[in-house]
Amino acid sequence: MSDYLKFLAKFGIGGAHPGGLPLTKEILKSEKVENSMAILDAGCGTGQTAAYLSRKFRCDVTALDYEKMMLEKAAKRFEREKLPVHIVHGSTENLPFDDQSFDLVLSESVTAFTNITKSLEQYARVLKPGGRLLAIEMTKEGDFTFEEEQKVKEFYGVKDILSEKEWCNEMLHAGFYKVETIAEDTTVKHAPLEEISEFKLSQDFELHLFQIWMEHQEIMNRLRERLTYRIYKAEKSNA
Repeated sequence: MSDYLKFLAKFGIGGAHPGGLPLTKEILKSEKVENSMAILDAGCGTGQTAAYLSRKFRCDVTALDYEKMMLEKAAKRFEREKLPVHIVHGSTENLPFDDQSFDLVLSESVTAFTNITKSLEQYARVLKPGGRLLAIEMTKEGDFTFEEEQKVKEFYGVKDILSEKEWCNEMLHAGFYKVETIAEDTTVKHAPLEEISEFKLSQDFELHLFQIWMEHQEIMNRLRERLTYRIYKAEKSNA
């Protein structure tokens, strides 16, 4: 695990993806989410999105994460809110579910930190025919110098930094028949701070990890025009 991901786990950040929970809510407004649906929050973190799905739509929600510290915080959230969310420890690269188990898979700033090809193939496998993937993912805009790209890969622990076209191609090759990007509603930028930056600090938090956050902010500021994100929607064929 990279120091950045270790920081997220120890700091217990509920909405690490760009836009946080307000962006998730905005995306879901245009989706037909029904209480009969089975939804997978792949890389659930502290369970912020999974809790919202369960509370708002009363559907069958499964929260999966590889980091046990995150799952412990998610479990406390679900218990506190008395939500029947299924908690599963596992990797997006080898999902511990049967084929065609879910109607919807959410991946919020998760897949880019994994073996992208494997994770996307797994999402397609566990989705039912006609099922959908919603992914908010780090996306390269323009060119990086060799040094810039190596810095980003090393800091975030990622193997590849994909462009929008490369993400779409990866999803098509993984078995999705239709892929599109969704425009962001700018109103989410004015959402309450606590919904975007929720923290659940671990008792054994090491102070030096604050330096990781500062380095993350430095990278974002320096590359803000070229290291962005996209909201992807991929559909699985009904066949």
